Amino acid sequence: MKQLRTIRLAVLSLLCCLVATAKGDALDNLETLLRDQPQIHEKIYVHTDNSSYFIGDTLWYKAYVVRADNLQPTNMSKLLYVELLTPDGYLVERQHVVVSGNGLTCGQFALPDSLYSGYYEIRAYTRWQLNFNVTKKDYTSDDRLKF
Repeated sequence: MKQLRTIRLAVLSLLCCLVATAKGDALDNLETLLRDQPQIHEKIYVHTDNSSYFIGDTLWYKAYVVRADNLQPTNMSKLLYVELLTPDGYLVERQHVVVSGNGLTCGQFALPDSLYSGYYEIRAYTRWQLNFNVTKKDYTSDDRLKF
């Protein structure tokens, strides 16, 4: 009985070693594949209709979503996230806009009376872009001085 238990334990440990080796090889192959064939990135260009706005104005924008390798319209992302941020880095509004087949989209932000004056930021991104080197950065009072 004790000999059977020892044999089972030896077979189990051998199987564990084989599985671990196979998974390690698969991860090494995946790492090699990603290193040899770099992932295609997307670029977003945002144009606004004006350079400055007053409270109550409407900020119109047009965005172009293209592939970084050939600057042709993207076929990877069909949804664009556009955000309006305060000078302190707080989110005022986030929009989800559909990207057309030719990589174009447009939209607008109506600036409410509750906003205060300052340099606001428009940020646009796709879900595909969130896969690459994303780190969360908290805004501080020192960041405001850089503007």
